[in-house]
Amino acid sequence: MLPSREVQILNLRFGLSSGDTHTLREVGLKTGVSRERIRQIEAQTIRRLRQPEIQHKLRSYLSQIQTSCLPIQSHSFS
Repeated sequence: MLPSREVQILNLRFGLSSGDTHTLREVGLKTGVSRERIRQIEAQTIRRLRQPEIQHKLRSYLSQIQTSCLPIQSHSFS
């Protein structure tokens, strides 16, 4: 869905894999590009993820994960 470079940048910026977030400068140093270019790639990728057809694919994928990982349980909250 996304190029691996964009996935890597979002993972580093937002700590999606490790939980550790990084600054634009830190991501730039790790990937060999300027912090301004990281900012541009991040903004472009987020815009792409907001497109309706991409959101539909993401929702479908997340729904599959939720169904397979979270068993449905009935609880009484009285």
